[in-house]
Amino acid sequence: MKARFALKENPHVIFETERKEFFIGRSKECEIFVKDLHAHRRHAMVSEEQDHIYSIKSLGQNPVLVNGSPVHDPIAIKDGDIVTVGKTELLFSIEKEEQFAEKQECEDKTMFLSPDLVGPKVGPRLVLTKENGQSESYPLDRRQILIGRSAEARIVLQHPGVSGRHCTIEDRNGSVFVMNLSKVNPVRVNDQFVSVERIYGGDRLKIGPFTLTYISDRPEDVRPVKEKIIARMGLKSRVALAVLVLLVLLAGSYIGYFKGYRPWKFDRILDALAGQIERKEYQASLKGLEEMMALELPPRQGEKARGLLFKITMQMARQMEEKGQLVEARSQLNRFLVTYGTGRPAEALPNHLDRIHIKIAQQHASRGEYEAAMREYSAIGEQSRYFAEAQGSISRLWVQHQQQSYREKKIPELVMEAEKNFISKRYLVPVNDNAYAAYQAILSIDPGNSLALQRIDQMKAFYKETGELYMKDGEWERALIYFRRFNLIDPCDQEIKACIFACKKDLDRQIRLKKADSKEPLPKAPAEREKRQETPERADGKSGWVMKQLFPEGEKP
Repeated sequence: MKARFALKENPHVIFETERKEFFIGRSKECEIFVKDLHAHRRHAMVSEEQDHIYSIKSLGQNPVLVNGSPVHDPIAIKDGDIVTVGKTELLFSIEKEEQFAEKQECEDKTMFLSPDLVGPKVGPRLVLTKENGQSESYPLDRRQILIGRSAEARIVLQHPGVSGRHCTIEDRNGSVFVMNLSKVNPVRVNDQFVSVERIYGGDRLKIGPFTLTYISDRPEDVRPVKEKIIARMGLKSRVALAVLVLLVLLAGSYIGYFKGYRPWKFDRILDALAGQIERKEYQASLKGLEEMMALELPPRQGEKARGLLFKITMQMARQMEEKGQLVEARSQLNRFLVTYGTGRPAEALPNHLDRIHIKIAQQHASRGEYEAAMREYSAIGEQSRYFAEAQGSISRLWVQHQQQSYREKKIPELVMEAEKNFISKRYLVPVNDNAYAAYQAILSIDPGNSLALQRIDQMKAFYKETGELYMKDGEWERALIYFRRFNLIDPCDQEIKACIFACKKDLDRQIRLKKADSKEPLPKAPAEREKRQETPERADGKSGWVMKQLFPEGEKP
């Protein structure tokens, strides 16, 4: 049993597999591989169920379509169904084992039924076998008979995989021919796509999901025995010679195409795109390069295309930055990082992006938009040269954000409020009503206030000791919460920074071990490209731990 998919726009391109379960998608690891930017890496999964029935289900947010309808849960697919992956349309068909046996039997035997033995002649006809086992017979009593989905057809076959005018059956001087009319799904005779073909008794016509068998009791419709004798003569020798010639041709074609013509062709295209970049035609060259990167380029041409893309990205980002369009510049750089990573020649891009984060954060802070500013600072990762600056700014803005509610209060009132929150262990949360903010307000009036300094040291000790206890028990995620809150109060403490690093490392190892124990595929160590893919989310405040841990209400200290 074979599952077969043919490109609708070019049915001669066929994908076949005998696997019981296989994938369709943009990844080369898929059995059915489609070069389509609109397809997911693993877009759909096809499974062979009982009774040789195939089912398909979607694996990504963009669902697979079957005959134009989106599919989420598994559904059965039949011969002639149109499966759409991204923007690529595939024609599905099943090639069963009995078809091979039937074909072999037809080749080895020629049966001629004498009219004297079988009764009166009924003439040539097509027999349509339906899925329920019933059949219909259509006599070929005209010189030309149209088959298709259209109402004008003599033999009407209703299915999306059948064209309105699919093919015609013609009588040419006593011989019967089939002529293909469909541009998207050509007719097949004995599993071979044809344009015009003479048919003989027993030949099978495949039209969409339908199979029509040509039956005739006329002697002229028996396939000539001469053809079979010639086909059998020297079969082994001719097959061996044909295979040898084919291998030589394939080897020569491979070397000529993949080692010569293909790199030369890509080099010419890349040179033309480089000229567009020099003329500052950025949008046109960007589109062309993105289309090329979607192809499987040779290594040298792939590196060249990536270098040109990086050059365009930086030029466009600088132009936006000069115009004050910092958010647009950030999006431009993020897009490159998510798609192409930070390898050569884009090693400096992450730091450039973090510098833009700082500029955007400073703009927000100058307008008193402290939460928005902290979102930008929290997008800067620990590996960045700007990380220490960002953490210090977060700590400073966190205090400034809350000072507005304390400006009119005097020290006695602030002490009372601070002590109340301290006793209740509301150290950093909720916003505008916590001990740390009140003690900082006291220190802004009296920098040497011993009570405020003592309480802040006690809070730091609490976060450090609690974090160390959780760390000792192997509860890395809980430990991180307390170490990070300590870091918010004192972003320069090197010991706490080391604890945060150790917890993150052990937490990652713990997650990987759990996945291994559950027999799930163990993820590979993240590449530089994958490490930076969180940047757009953090920039929107969805992943920054500061925003998660401090702004929600009801948090414990």
